[in-house]
Amino acid sequence: MKKSQYIGVGMVAFVLMFLIVLEASKKPDINWGSSYHKVDKIPMGGFVFYETFKNWVGASRFEEINIPPYEFIDSDPEPGTYFFFNSSVYFDQSETRKILNWVEEGNTLFISAHFISPTLMDSLGLELRPLISLDQLENQPLFQLTNPRLKQEKPFHFDKDIDLMELTRMDTANSLVLGEFDVRNEEDFWEIAAPKVNFIRKEMGKGQVYFHTFPAAFSNYFLMKGENLSYMEGLLAYLPEEGAIYYDNHYKDGKSFFSSPLYVLLNDRYLRMAYYLVLVMALLWVIFEGKRKQKSIPVIPPVRNQTLAFTQTIAGMYLEKKAHKTMATHQINHFMEYLRNHLRISTEERGADWVRRVAEKSQNEQDFTRDLFEYIDRIEAEREIAEGTLIHLNKKIEAFKK
Repeated sequence: MKKSQYIGVGMVAFVLMFLIVLEASKKPDINWGSSYHKVDKIPMGGFVFYETFKNWVGASRFEEINIPPYEFIDSDPEPGTYFFFNSSVYFDQSETRKILNWVEEGNTLFISAHFISPTLMDSLGLELRPLISLDQLENQPLFQLTNPRLKQEKPFHFDKDIDLMELTRMDTANSLVLGEFDVRNEEDFWEIAAPKVNFIRKEMGKGQVYFHTFPAAFSNYFLMKGENLSYMEGLLAYLPEEGAIYYDNHYKDGKSFFSSPLYVLLNDRYLRMAYYLVLVMALLWVIFEGKRKQKSIPVIPPVRNQTLAFTQTIAGMYLEKKAHKTMATHQINHFMEYLRNHLRISTEERGADWVRRVAEKSQNEQDFTRDLFEYIDRIEAEREIAEGTLIHLNKKIEAFKK
């Protein structure tokens, strides 16, 4: 490489190292993405709730389910409660029918989700609608339980802007409202002025379904703030005291395993920056060092064929001396050699039958062939010939070869 190229590479490497140090010293950004998985300790993860719920239920009743509900219920489980919480829970038609039949046999279904499959909503006679407050800049909700024994003096508060869903339609004959919420009002902070339903119980056969529209209530962030843990306890107070608790791990936004080998690298900020640095340095190497380092091989022209030049020189000498007969003799000899090598015909005797065979093998007309050899015989009989005769001979021989 040239000196200027070394300087350029050094400057690029220095800038990259500076950016890496700057990035490494920066405070890491908080991941506010929803996960709700038991191993995630991010704000919207489910680690705190999982550990609390498992200890509260007890190891003998608590069972984790990592397969789809259709497969689990098909395995004929013991009576109990199937517990779901995630940002969305979507059952297909056959899975919905399977779960609700299981509930009607005397089991309990608990779902806390922001979005839920339309098939299940229709089966439960429910309808969801997003709540958008036009009077407030942020949707910071307040929550309260309707049961007087569980109701707190002040509502529970989620201090982040978040999407909210309210239940706008339900079967009032078989449904009971258990929880309400509203968007925080700037003028009266702790008052739920216009309650909206977000937690109900619906009777189905011998069993019951609990539906809750705010899964963030089970997130790490919510449970670690103030007295919010009491809200979670109030929600779980409606679960049966007996029977197994089946905790769903299948319908979760987060993952319990790494689906890509790069996950470990890209999930850690320092490893991620090191990985990017390796890629950039590899690219720089391709640009500056990937070239061929050896000198270019000079092109050596092939040796010229001097036969034509030699022939032209000899012919020029004959022309200067006007030795037309000599040149005609050489030309006739070359022509006879051509007949012997290419047509495999002897040239010692040149009779009428010989002329016919030459015409057949060369695919020329017999009259033209006879005229050519008669012209050759006349030239051989002469002592001297004119330049025009030599030229005419050459034309006849070339016409014969073509």
